[in-house]
Order: sequence, then structure tokens, then C-alpha cells
Amino acid sequence: MKSKIFKSVIALSLLTGLSILGYFSTKLYSQIYGEKYRWNISENIIAIVYNNGETGIYNRKTLQIKGRYDKILSSNNTDNPLSVSHSVIVVVKNGLRGYLSSETGDCIFQPQFLRAWIDDAESHLAAAVNKDSKLGFVNVLTKEVVIPFQYYFDEGWFIQKVNSREIPYYDFVFRNGICIVPGLGGKIGLIDKTGKLILPVVYSDIINLHYKDNPNYIIQKEEKFGLLDSSFNVIIPIEYDEIFYDHSIYILCLDGKYGVLDDKYKTILPIEFDWINYKYLHSGYTCNDDYNYCIIAQKDYVQKLYDHKGNIVYDFYIENDEDVEVFKPFYENNKPTAYIRYYLDGRYGIIDESQNVIIPAEYYKIEYIGNGNFVCSDRHYSFIKKIIK
Repeated sequence: MKSKIFKSVIALSLLTGLSILGYFSTKLYSQIYGEKYRWNISENIIAIVYNNGETGIYNRKTLQIKGRYDKILSSNNTDNPLSVSHSVIVVVKNGLRGYLSSETGDCIFQPQFLRAWIDDAESHLAAAVNKDSKLGFVNVLTKEVVIPFQYYFDEGWFIQKVNSREIPYYDFVFRNGICIVPGLGGKIGLIDKTGKLILPVVYSDIINLHYKDNPNYIIQKEEKFGLLDSSFNVIIPIEYDEIFYDHSIYILCLDGKYGVLDDKYKTILPIEFDWINYKYLHSGYTCNDDYNYCIIAQKDYVQKLYDHKGNIVYDFYIENDEDVEVFKPFYENNKPTAYIRYYLDGRYGIIDESQNVIIPAEYYKIEYIGNGNFVCSDRHYSFIKKIIK
């Protein structure tokens, strides 16, 4: 019995001694090199940035430095420090990346990867790029390679360099069991957690909207766009020049003309407008609160405001973006005429009293000289246009 107690005392003393030694080792390192600052990675782990450029991973429970590295990367694999806790920490040593536990600071994978992303909380799969520039997925709990390193990762296509910073165009992180994978020529595809290819690696872009009520995918192939539903069925074929999603509507562009679909893919506005945008209007400007978010659609030098069902809210609509008089009535013999000058996109045009465009907004200056005659000026010439009723 005394022997067991004696052994326990020795073990406890050793652990206490190691903790004290670790504490003084940390203290001594700080005294030698000096600290710039500290910041919290998680509840237990602190990063200590030294004046020699290294960053120590300090476990505040064991009072030990778990390792010293050149850099700690943020959750999106950039050079910014982490702002929130994650199950793993991505560290850099001699230009290579590895994984540590954010709970203990213990090493999961020694720095050996060219790139490394954090894991997702459900599968604990994390994307990494090996020295052959192939991307695969490791399990940060079991420390196994789960999806082989087989997807070619060309840094020229997938990494944006801004000054001294490197920013990936994509986060190769599983979301809802789906992840983007890279390929030759900057192409991308989609896989599930088993590594099964859901979409082939042939797309220029895949935009998952991540809306609960509309979890669709806008896909781009070469210069054309299409839309898939959450089961990857084709809703809109890949034949449009642009597709945008905003506030439950899809804005489509084809051959330079724009139209609008609702979230059920029903046509709200046909593809015949020169320009379409979305606009928030304070309820005080509209008669009905349902019109707070409206669609601005421009056609033939006229902007109109539509609601989500394609009904006209305002028949003639111009934003006061510049310090100019957007509407100006003309007078003749001190009486108002049927003509109103309007300002749109930096130029002037004329509408009549029924809001019909009789001179489109193509001119830098328009003046009324009477009897239905207007002086219209572009940058170099002026000429007279007569309106005949």
C-alpha cells in the first residue's frame, strides 16, 4: 500500500515538475525574445507572438508551449489571425501547413501541406494540398486520409495574391455534406463526404446560395450560366450570359437583355429590358409596405418600378443620384407646355404629359424654343428637333 502511494506521489511530482518546467521555459523564451502580443485561439489555447517572428501555441491548463511556428492562419486560409475558435488550428512552418487541435494545441498533422483548410464540424474532413499539388481530404480526428489526394490544385487559378497576402478564391470546406474540388485550368466540381463526384470538374464557377428556402446552385461553364436545384437537376439551362439571385428573385441576362424570375422560376418580367436592378425604398415613399423592395427595370431610356409580381409601382422612376434637376417643365407664353425634360444616366430627354418618351435621354443638353421645337446638343453639335402631334 505504501509502495502504491509512494509511486503516485512520484508521478504527481513529475507532472507538477514538468508543468513548472514548461511554465519557466515559456517565461524564459519570452524573456529572451520578448513578446509582441497574445491572443486567444480557444478557451484553453493562447497564441504568443514573439519578437523573433515565431508564434507559440500555449496551453493555459498545462502551462506548456505545445509548439512554435512561423505563422497561424485564419479560418479561410489567409494571413489574418483567427477571430473565432475552431476544432483545428492551421499552422505554418518553413512554408508548409499542418494541423493542431484547438482544444489542446497538440499536433494532428505535422506541417507538410502546401495548403490546408479547416474541417467542418459534422464530418471533421479537412481539405489539404500535398507536395504534388493534389488536393485531398484528411480526417482531423482519426488522422487518416479519407479522400485521396487526386484533385489538381493550380495556385495560379485558385490563389489571388494581393500585395504580400494570398487569398484563395474558394474555401474547400464541406457545407451540408457538399464540397467544391479543383481541377485543370481552374475548373471546379462537387463531391460528397464519401468522395463521390456529384458534379464533374468542368465548371468555371459554382455558386451555392445557402438559403434555406432556396438552396439552389448557379453554375457557370465557360461564359454561360445556368441553375440547378438542391438535387442538381437542371432548372435553367446553361445558356444565359448572367444569372443573379437577390431578395427571392432571379435576374437573367441573355444577349444583352434582362428579365426576372421569382423563386418558383415563374417569369415576372420578360427578357427584354436594357438594365435591371433591385431597390430598397423606405415605406414612406410607397403606398404599400409590400413595395419596400422593388425592381427597377429600364427599357428604351425609361426606368419603371415594379413589385415582386411584375406590377408597376411607379410608371416613371429616376433616382436623384446627382445634384441635378431630374424633371423640368417647359413653358410657352407663361403657360406650361405638355413637355417635361427628364434626366437619366447623365443625359437629358423629353416626355409628354402622359409620360411617353418623345425624345430619349441621349443628349447632354436640351432646351425648348417654342412651337414644339427643341435644341438638342451632344458633345460636339447642336440641332433642332420638332415634335409634331
